[in-house]
Amino acid sequence: MARKGRGLPNIKREWVMKKYYTLLFSALFAFSFYLGEIRENQAQIVLVEDCSNGIDDDKDGKADCADNADCNRDPACNFVINEDCANGIDDDKDGKVDCADNAECNKDPACNFVLLEECANGVDDDKDGKVDCADNADCNRDPACNFVLIEDCSNGVDDDKDGKVDCVDKADCHDDGACVPLVIIEDCINGIDDDKDGRVDCEDPNCNQDPAC
Repeated sequence: MARKGRGLPNIKREWVMKKYYTLLFSALFAFSFYLGEIRENQAQIVLVEDCSNGIDDDKDGKADCADNADCNRDPACNFVINEDCANGIDDDKDGKVDCADNAECNKDPACNFVLLEECANGVDDDKDGKVDCADNADCNRDPACNFVLIEDCSNGVDDDKDGKVDCVDKADCHDDGACVPLVIIEDCINGIDDDKDGRVDCEDPNCNQDPAC
């Protein structure tokens, strides 16, 4: 015959153990749920692009201001690069350097200048294909070009550049002493045809009055 109350401790022990495992499973479930929440939150984290650190923070292949989707309104990217019109550099990266960047430099003092032709240096200063006095538009009133070249009628040079040399340049040399025909007088006793008329000495009518003839 079983004693009264002998099975009570076993029942209590089973109840405690059941309660313990229930609490343990509840804790493990809660912890697992917590870990799941953490993982889900981590998955939902949005990487934000720092627009001035030189790093592609959001891993979209575009760093800083090149990431227009993220940085188009960032103060670090809202600036205008101005073209320096006299440094030989394409500052605003539009493919046009200095004064060639008309959109930026058309009113810049460095570009608003006129190349003047220097009329006596042998150089086409204003790059119009005409050098010095040949550039009539620029040099027609320049003292270096307002002069008259005078033909020297006995130096064998076309001084005034008109294609005619010395006495052939009748416009300039018709009354020049070097070009006025000389009267050659026959020497009537030297045996020479001095005036080149084919007659020598007393045979030349020019000698009719000469005492030697």
